[in-house]
Amino acid sequence: MYVFQTLALLINSTIKYSSINNIKEKRPKSKKKPRPEPKLFSTFTGKT
Repeated sequence: MYVFQTLALLINSTIKYSSINNIKEKRPKSKKKPRPEPKLFSTFTGKT
């Protein structure tokens, strides 16, 4: 039980840090070129 809890905490922390890093990286690049990732997500959400 403790192992799963620690793994979940590590995964959650890594996701938070990665999301913060992605936001910092997207701010300067969004002005130059919009990434195609949000378009793919919008297509998946539109199909479902």
